[in-house]
Amino acid sequence: MKNLIFIPAYNNFDKDLPYGIKTWEFYCKKHNIELIVANKSIQYDFEDWGNGCWEPWFDKQLIDKDFDNILFVDCDTMIRWDAPNIFDNFKNDINVVRDAGGAHTGRFHLNQWVGINSNITTPPQDYFNTGFVLLNRDSYFKIKDKMPLYYEYWASFYKNGPTGPNACEQTPVNILAYDLSLDIEHLGNEWNNMVMVRYDDLSFLNDSYVWHFTGPKLGGHGNKKPLMEVVFNHIKTNYE
Repeated sequence: MKNLIFIPAYNNFDKDLPYGIKTWEFYCKKHNIELIVANKSIQYDFEDWGNGCWEPWFDKQLIDKDFDNILFVDCDTMIRWDAPNIFDNFKNDINVVRDAGGAHTGRFHLNQWVGINSNITTPPQDYFNTGFVLLNRDSYFKIKDKMPLYYEYWASFYKNGPTGPNACEQTPVNILAYDLSLDIEHLGNEWNNMVMVRYDDLSFLNDSYVWHFTGPKLGGHGNKKPLMEVVFNHIKTNYE
């Protein structure tokens, strides 16, 4: 089996948030997994950050790429040095982790897309975060083929200034996974710890394998880099 990890880091995100990537480099080398850090520069006419979130579903380098399974992870994540090889336990078509916001968040985001899909079957309580998504090759291309329609719907709001659906590609992936009747496995929060109870004592290092530096406890996007730097400097000897 050819396994691949793909980190979207377009437009210098790899330089802005390098610490998580260092941990994934170690993990991939340890488990003989190919790593792609997609860091090309792309000029957008509108909503740079939002467009970048869609890119993994449009990135041309994956079309002819040789892989059986692919894991997409955000560049604001870190993986613990002793995490097992996630691909060893991969089953079903797609493995995901439920979003930390629960059913309330799921319902809110799903309702933003009823204008393009009036028959959404995704259970709000099973709404998942796309900062960590593991798929087989066939499932990736099934979703990829359907994404342009959803992208155009999202873009129709942002091209003209007003905000629209605010979870970018995440909700379409949730919708399409169920529309396509993919076999979905929900993993435990240890594979995408999105909203830690507290950051200051680093207790989360023992709670999970993947630390996702996001959510209200973070206190804003500007806190990502300094916090990730502090965490990495505290544990970096484990990656040597």
